[in-house]
Amino acid sequence: MIRWKLLFVLEIFVISACGGHSTEPPAVAVGQATATADATVATEVIQEPVLPAESRNPPAYSQAVEKPTEILPLTTWRSWAPLCEGHPSKGNCDDGDATLFSGLLCLAGEDQGCRAVKAAQDTTGKFWRSPRRVGVEASNSFSRDMALGVLAYLVATKDTDAAQSWLQWIDQNSVCQIKLGTVCQLKTWRYCREDSDARCLITPGMWSMMRRVWEYLGLPLHKEMRTTGENTLVAEAGQAPLGYALHLKAVIFFLYQKIGKNLPFEWDLIHTIAERQPDNLFFQYLQEGSSERLQQSLLALCPREAPGETRQWTWERDTAENAQLQSMGWDCIFMGRLLTTH
Repeated sequence: MIRWKLLFVLEIFVISACGGHSTEPPAVAVGQATATADATVATEVIQEPVLPAESRNPPAYSQAVEKPTEILPLTTWRSWAPLCEGHPSKGNCDDGDATLFSGLLCLAGEDQGCRAVKAAQDTTGKFWRSPRRVGVEASNSFSRDMALGVLAYLVATKDTDAAQSWLQWIDQNSVCQIKLGTVCQLKTWRYCREDSDARCLITPGMWSMMRRVWEYLGLPLHKEMRTTGENTLVAEAGQAPLGYALHLKAVIFFLYQKIGKNLPFEWDLIHTIAERQPDNLFFQYLQEGSSERLQQSLLALCPREAPGETRQWTWERDTAENAQLQSMGWDCIFMGRLLTTH
């Protein structure tokens, strides 16, 4: 027994002299491990070669991590794309079509477009051509083209309050065309009250498009939404003049695509559109989806610096016009968003 006690005391003496064993690593080892892990994360982000452990610097948390290079120069285009009172516009505050373009930007994932359409609705529910024009009673303060921008916004944001207040305004501002006694037998509905050429008249085709959006939002339908105005779309696309009229048919397809209805005529519609203007990159995207080829085509087409005039949404022009030479920048941002995030 004495012998075992002596051995036990001797073992304790030896362990104490040698420093013993610890279940926790020394503080310096923890620091080294942390530096290595952080260096690995940084390498994955900025894609630099991994250095040997002894040459790595400790993590500098005060320094911003370098961002990966953009596939397309969206930041550069945003640096010169015009704004009017903080919202997307053509140059010199030419914002007469801004709600259409902003709605498309919104549906492509550009938040500035969403904010612009939201700001273009007044407290009564009526939408205007741009936030700057809200409340300015002028001829043709809205149009069916702008309504497509609103529908794009509604699909992107699912803003049911905006949709319902808009429809309420439309209902309250209908026009009785035939009246017998005190009862109106025939009404028409409109997007604005002061159009000079019926551009605010809601056609059967627009009621049909609104129905698709209202169904997508899960909202109750207006009785006029049950009309059928889609059966002529393909024929209309085949006859529409090249330029803005054909572009509007492509916008309608874009909306159908985002809603995900997969209606039987959809692919006939985009095939007809793309066949008529095969070098329009927006039409190509709608038919083919994103690809590296389209990214490179957009990179070659869009200016890197602001042109002398920034007044064109390129995709609504006949490609023979070379509208990209006067690009407003937002058209390039729109396509860049589609090709890199959708």
